[in-house]
Amino acid sequence: MPNMKNIIVPVDFSNNSVIALSYAIELSKSFGENIIVLHTYQEGFSDTTKEELYHEAKEKMDNLMNKISVHAGNVKVSPVIIRGGAVDKITQTARSRNCDLIVMGSKGASGIKEVFLGSVAGGVISEAKVPVLIIPTKNQRIGFYKVVFAVGQDKVIKEDVSPLLKFINAFRSELEIVHFGNEREDPMQLSENLEFLEELDNYTVNYAYGKSDADMENKLQTFAKDKDADLICMIRRNKTFWQRLFGGSATLKQTYHSEIPLLILQGE
Repeated sequence: MPNMKNIIVPVDFSNNSVIALSYAIELSKSFGENIIVLHTYQEGFSDTTKEELYHEAKEKMDNLMNKISVHAGNVKVSPVIIRGGAVDKITQTARSRNCDLIVMGSKGASGIKEVFLGSVAGGVISEAKVPVLIIPTKNQRIGFYKVVFAVGQDKVIKEDVSPLLKFINAFRSELEIVHFGNEREDPMQLSENLEFLEELDNYTVNYAYGKSDADMENKLQTFAKDKDADLICMIRRNKTFWQRLFGGSATLKQTYHSEIPLLILQGE
């Protein structure tokens, strides 16, 4: 299975984004080759000119590159500074640079369903054509050795989960499927929907029957914590499941506030 060669990490020089960059560098040592560190800036309502904004960003980017160079090793890290809206420039750069993954930081808090309206991460997840990995600030572990994959009742296409399989193969992860459905569904149908599991050795399928959106959210969080998961994964293509889990939003108008990294796969 080919590696993820190009990873893009948007940074605003906050502690959240620096942690995400450090995480991306460590991941790249396992299966990546190049990291693009992207900073975007826009003119605001102040008197600062675009030239001054660029030079300020350039100075901060140079300092960041110097700081992380000792940890990068053989990983190629390329800084990019672009003027424009963050969501548009992040997704455009990911496409133009043939990036396989976007890694972003999150503050991390107590639940998965905090309001995320208008945020950069929510916009990127909505517009990106590649997987987005959200790294909480409080997360201290690097590596995906126990993965929880939340699915609904739609068929999971192998092409959609290819990025997840790369993680699983790279870290020899144990995969825990948590299926949110109803008591009347046919187990044979579920087996057909998860046919990609045929090429994996170490996995378990679990069933959860959330009676409400909040119940589903709580069950997923509790399940992941009980399993001591390193990663929670979902596919954005599954609109019905996605809308239920995130309170009616198909574009993730919630932030991800948890201590467990979250991988959003972009289905067809």
